[in-house]
Amino acid sequence: MSLRCIVEFSLHLDTFRNIDLFHQGLYKIRASIQKNTVFAYPYNNLSRYSSQVLTDPHNIASSKLEETYLDSRTFLVRYFDEIVKIDEIYYFRIEVEVEKNMQQSQFLLRFELYFTDLNGKVTPEEAKDIAEKQITFDKVSSAEFLLRFPTSFQSMFVPIVFDDNHCCLINGLMHYLLLDYKFRPLFLNWPSDVTEGLASALFRSNHKSGREYIGSSLTDTTYSKFMTPLSKTYARLREYYLSVVQKCLTETQRHLLQLYYVPPILSLPGSPIHIPNQPNCVEMISLGNLNDSDSDSVSEERPGSTHRFSQRVASHDAKKIATCMMAELSMVSGQIFQLWHRLQEIIPTCSDQLVNVLREKYNVGKRQLLSTGLIRKVLRSADIGLLADPNKADHCKIIASNKRKNNVDTIERHNILIEKSFEVKAGSQPILIEEFYIHDRTLPSGPMELCGAASNFFARDIRRRDASTHLVVLVHGFQGSSSDLRIIKNMLCVSFPNNLYLCASSNDKDSESSIYVLGKRLADEIRDYLKENCVLSLGRVSFIGHSLGGLIIRAALPLIEEFSDRMHLFMSFSSPHLGIIEGCSKLIRAGLWVLNNLKRCESLKQLSFTDSLKIEECALYKLAYEKGCEWFTHMVVMSSPQDLYSPHYSARIEVHEGLNKYGENGDYLRKMARKIIEGRERIHRIDVDFNLPTNNFDNWIGRAGHIEFLENHIFMKTLAYLHPEFFE
Repeated sequence: MSLRCIVEFSLHLDTFRNIDLFHQGLYKIRASIQKNTVFAYPYNNLSRYSSQVLTDPHNIASSKLEETYLDSRTFLVRYFDEIVKIDEIYYFRIEVEVEKNMQQSQFLLRFELYFTDLNGKVTPEEAKDIAEKQITFDKVSSAEFLLRFPTSFQSMFVPIVFDDNHCCLINGLMHYLLLDYKFRPLFLNWPSDVTEGLASALFRSNHKSGREYIGSSLTDTTYSKFMTPLSKTYARLREYYLSVVQKCLTETQRHLLQLYYVPPILSLPGSPIHIPNQPNCVEMISLGNLNDSDSDSVSEERPGSTHRFSQRVASHDAKKIATCMMAELSMVSGQIFQLWHRLQEIIPTCSDQLVNVLREKYNVGKRQLLSTGLIRKVLRSADIGLLADPNKADHCKIIASNKRKNNVDTIERHNILIEKSFEVKAGSQPILIEEFYIHDRTLPSGPMELCGAASNFFARDIRRRDASTHLVVLVHGFQGSSSDLRIIKNMLCVSFPNNLYLCASSNDKDSESSIYVLGKRLADEIRDYLKENCVLSLGRVSFIGHSLGGLIIRAALPLIEEFSDRMHLFMSFSSPHLGIIEGCSKLIRAGLWVLNNLKRCESLKQLSFTDSLKIEECALYKLAYEKGCEWFTHMVVMSSPQDLYSPHYSARIEVHEGLNKYGENGDYLRKMARKIIEGRERIHRIDVDFNLPTNNFDNWIGRAGHIEFLENHIFMKTLAYLHPEFFE
């Protein structure tokens, strides 16, 4: 096939933010675009970054163009949460053969993080001297995206996040479109007559010379196949251009840039230009929404000729048809090219506004995609500690399985920009089954589900926005460490960069002491952190605990009562709030018995209610009567039926009538559940069904579901995008 389409890309790297890079040193970003084995070639770059400092740490070496990739400016990273303003725009172009299913093809957008160590030399002067010696950079991480073939103009926000060991965020913008079609003979045996080769390429048949007679229907079908993407591209590019001019530029900027040009509606032979190029007529245009510039709701502006192409060409000769068709395609391409370059002229002036607008558009799309893995119910109940369904865990598995089967088409429809490292797939997506309980004393018995408008109203929950500091404390579980919650912390840092995050480490070396001792250490660590970081305007405090960490948080709360009016979120991941006295697997109980007898773990004794002969004298029973949980705006308890370490009812703080078979123990558990959530009007209970491998030892012993809360990126993204009120 010698007919090729030309696709143009404009990639803008705005800012680089260090979230959790291990090493100080020099960094740079390498960007490339390819389709199969064909690479786009970078032909230009524009840097808007300027600095008055002679030895700027963020401008050690300038960007560089190569044949198949482009390197960004080299910059020095020295501090945690350091922000580097890159502000560079790179231009790529690629020629690919026109394929049968071109609309379903994809481009691979790859970013690579390169690093070189400075051996302790971290001043800008030293870094610049080393960089001038042509040192070698090592690739330490990469991030890949899949871009759909542009059947029309595309604009999108691209958040580039590298792996967990090199966690950093780059805010990028991507604009790309189908620019033109070109006929390029590929073989020496192509017909010497170029028009004959073009006709053969457009109207392929089993004969090398192509069809001699071309009917009107085939002529119009072929014309529409190639012209429709170009006409849609121009229409949406025009609307986007006008929206940017109107919404992202001030009147002064428009005057300085002399933006009096208004692109006409696409014209072809026989169709007049409807909008003249008149000064100040930008204000006359009715603009669409910048956020929806590439949505399906945008009407297509098809060529407004009075006759079909077959009538205009008035011929059945393949050569003549091909020549006329390429002439009209070139005419449309010329108009796209002109408008594309006008857009590129104004993007540098309003890049900050575009980043904000397209980021919001990206967030909306991401929420729609991740919401395919959420099932939400709003329930009213007179006793929010009582579970009506004794087979809750089994029913959750069935619901999640059915949800995955129905998600295939929905996920495919929402996946416009695919992040290969965090790709949401229907078969592997974690399913969140959320139940939002509201305390209603007027109900005579068990929970009643709300539907319709009432459900949507309460589902929005409470959001408290202010500009004060929000401290999020993350607490690990038994025999864990502060690094266990590093992935969760980094994911939250990406979405909520203005918060402070403390991965508690006071119990790293000893999580086997009494839960009250562990809580005392955590309370002391929080106070020390606030003093060391001079946090004078603390507005909110939130806690996220995994496993035993949820109980440690509850033990610390009475010791930091001075912050009770600032408590925002309490979130526990598979924490056995009601202990493991009942409902735990025999394998886990045997393991606990071994640990108790070999290591004398006080915290495990307290979890299994063996620290005292009477349950009412056990530490966990007493902890249920401590104050603290009622202080929080949001209380979220998360569980997984696949987790055999923490009993399902215990992680949900919810006791069902089936526990009556345990006699006195069932009564005590019911009292504990009611006391823990006493004074609360609302509580979120979320069951998570992970897609776990079947032939796995961790899955067999029930550990996989327990640790998946710490390691599943899609789960954390879903939580952050669908419940921003928890973390803002």
